[in-house]
Amino acid sequence: MREIALIGSTGSVGTQALDVVRENPEQFRVAALTAHKNLDLLLKQIEEFHPRAAGISDEQTYRTAKHIIHTDCELFGGENAHVEAMLASKADTSLISVVGFPGFAPLRESIIHGLKTCVANKESIVCGGAAITGLLKKYNARLYPVDSEHSAIFQCLEGNRDQKIRRILLTCSGGPFRTCKKEEIEKATVEQALKHPKWNMGQKISIDSATLANKGLEVLEARWLFDVPVEQVEVIVHPESIVHSMVEYQDRSVLAQMGVPDMKLPIQVALGYPQRLDNGPKAVDFLSLGQLHFEAPDTNRFPCLALAYEAGHRGGMSPIAFNAANELAVARYQAHKIGFYEIAKIIEKAMGKFSGGKEPSLDEILEIDRQVRLFVETI
Repeated sequence: MREIALIGSTGSVGTQALDVVRENPEQFRVAALTAHKNLDLLLKQIEEFHPRAAGISDEQTYRTAKHIIHTDCELFGGENAHVEAMLASKADTSLISVVGFPGFAPLRESIIHGLKTCVANKESIVCGGAAITGLLKKYNARLYPVDSEHSAIFQCLEGNRDQKIRRILLTCSGGPFRTCKKEEIEKATVEQALKHPKWNMGQKISIDSATLANKGLEVLEARWLFDVPVEQVEVIVHPESIVHSMVEYQDRSVLAQMGVPDMKLPIQVALGYPQRLDNGPKAVDFLSLGQLHFEAPDTNRFPCLALAYEAGHRGGMSPIAFNAANELAVARYQAHKIGFYEIAKIIEKAMGKFSGGKEPSLDEILEIDRQVRLFVETI
């Protein structure tokens, strides 16, 4: 039985991961649960799953929780809560599903301490690609991707890891504004950006999907997860979201992974690997589908995708600048302080200030991220 530390248990991926645990009680046990500040949901999860440890990264919420939680569950608080709860729980498996750069420390510590590391936090790999790759080699470890696209690529590569790849074809739903004109997108409200046509996701990733920044982050993540240059990762818009990604080999044979758009499948593939579990989402009804459509992304209407490729080509500080600037810009957009296209403009300014250079070490990544955020606050 796998003992799981679920880092970010109250978010979209975290709650769906707990669905997988409920459906497979003989396979998985929850050893740790962590959250930022959604205390009500965390308390319900603790009551149901009885973890050995729990963490709350928001200090004020942690102080409140200390007076409420009266169980044998060991409680940790503050910015190190995710890591402390994970290690105290004696888990053998982690699922890193917190949003943004806060996932970097638990990802790093999970690798160092020998846990089976399942990752749904693409930002940490985008920012720390070279350093994380170095850790994986040092500790003879491996990452198990949870993003549906990277899970698809992972599955397509099974049994073929020694073969030469010609291209990775990273599919993209196109988001809520796929068919909108640029003038319409420019006026897009937060509420419109959150209405993803296919996937049930958290607010930040939903807005990233609307700008295609999320797809850009996935391009940068694939570069490190699968050891291919960014120019070999090609984004293809596929509005039905049935083909989750494809791999083209040197003989031009293409392998695709397909399934209904349901995050529980890539979650259980990662947690259960190398076994495939009996429980899963409903099957694809190909006869009802009739047709599948594919088209090229429009980087004129969605400039964040082009900026991500540029960050990947530059390397060094650029992916960190892309990620940090995007996180802060999305927060401003959610607060109705900037317009939709201002997100890309802020990213571009940050990448102009923090560009290229050598691949940073683990300590340098944290400092560059801090400096980028300070710079963006001045824009």
